[in-house]
Amino acid sequence: MNEEQEYKGWFKRVKEEESQYLEELDVLLRALDRVFNPENLPIPQTDYTSRDFYYEMTIVRDGILRVLNILEHLIPDSQKNMYWFQKYAEQTYLSDKKRDYLRMKLYRQDSEEKALLLLYDSFINLKGIITDLLKTSKLSYSGYKNFGDLLSKAISENRFFNPFLQEIHPEFDRITIPEIVSIVREIKDRELKRIISGILLYLFRILRFINHIEPSSHTLYSINCDLLILFLIRSEVRTFVDALKGYKGISDKRVKEFKDMLVFQFSVESKRAFEQELRDISAVTSVNKLRGKVENSYGIVQHLIEESIVQTARLFNPDIKGEDLFPSYTTRLEQSMKLREDVYTLYMFFHIFELSANERPDIIKSVYHSLRAYMQYFESFTFRLLRHDDYEEFNRFFNDFLSTDEEMLSGNPLKKILTAIHGFKIFLETTVRFISQRVELYGRELDQNKVRAVLNQFFSEDSDVMDFLRKKGIL
Repeated sequence: MNEEQEYKGWFKRVKEEESQYLEELDVLLRALDRVFNPENLPIPQTDYTSRDFYYEMTIVRDGILRVLNILEHLIPDSQKNMYWFQKYAEQTYLSDKKRDYLRMKLYRQDSEEKALLLLYDSFINLKGIITDLLKTSKLSYSGYKNFGDLLSKAISENRFFNPFLQEIHPEFDRITIPEIVSIVREIKDRELKRIISGILLYLFRILRFINHIEPSSHTLYSINCDLLILFLIRSEVRTFVDALKGYKGISDKRVKEFKDMLVFQFSVESKRAFEQELRDISAVTSVNKLRGKVENSYGIVQHLIEESIVQTARLFNPDIKGEDLFPSYTTRLEQSMKLREDVYTLYMFFHIFELSANERPDIIKSVYHSLRAYMQYFESFTFRLLRHDDYEEFNRFFNDFLSTDEEMLSGNPLKKILTAIHGFKIFLETTVRFISQRVELYGRELDQNKVRAVLNQFFSEDSDVMDFLRKKGIL
């Protein structure tokens, strides 16, 4: 194969062998465009002109770096070498006329190969600009927006890799579960089939975006890329809700009620995922805490989309089970049971703290550290299960309590802590009672053995605390 043939034909191999990377590229290009709309960001809708957008720009930078990593993986070494030699020659030897010729040859985009190389060229330049921008200590909204316009222009003017060229991407936007495909095919009413197909295509598109989030990674670079995708999902959820509201004149009463339920469900859950979990993330300095917020937001959205797909399918096949469609599917029953157990366990931790403060001051420090460890677990894994209305009370108390230290475990500071705990315990009791009244928990008692097992896990290394809890009949 000569050089010209290789130049013209290498993308065919890429398309066949690297479809996963091409799909990730599609997702990231969408996300990098949507991140410059402040409505997609978890920031207050105030005067943007007075806000520092430095933090958001660091997220954009990491998204650009990830796109470049993908492009460097997709483009053959020979083509990358040719590109960099040409860049060097342009700057060193070539006349203006020759440079114009080479640029026009690249800008013509008469093949997918050239379009991908042009995208690579654009992102190399964007990387250089953003690197210099981030050397400043503050970034204005106008600077952020102007850079976004440049980036969006580079994407939108790409002939083959602009993800917004078509409303539905024929290669990536599709229903991927055979059981769901069969259900859609069996719908006889053409208008109903159009509506259900539209709903499911939106849901599977968002699910596709979710699948490119890596909740187990703990590097800031990966977390920032995940945040970009979550911002994209917020945009897509808003578009989906608008599309649902646009479905008028549905004759099937069940489908109409289901559509209205989806609008409500997405409106509520998107608040939890984006306004609740990701609120004030720019102020979070701990990578682990930031990862916890991303995991919680991811978990809420993933469950929302999977549950919505299952509910849509059950309109036509009531026997469909979520666990048969999604390995990660968690039922509402399981979520409610976990939430009740965790809230009651939290209540017991505070009860133990009160008892130790009043009866065994010698063990209060050990109890205090175990309580903080459980609260950090609760914050990372259980906050996402809370109702939006309950979140504020939990968040406020957690912030106050976790800001205390050992020096406050005596005298007047301890008295103030115990007063706050007493009030919060009443709130926890009420919360457990309301959770227990949920329909899915009817007739199901709280598993006290699981609560004791968690307490034992957190206190097992301190024999004095364990003896005290046994005497009190707690363990």
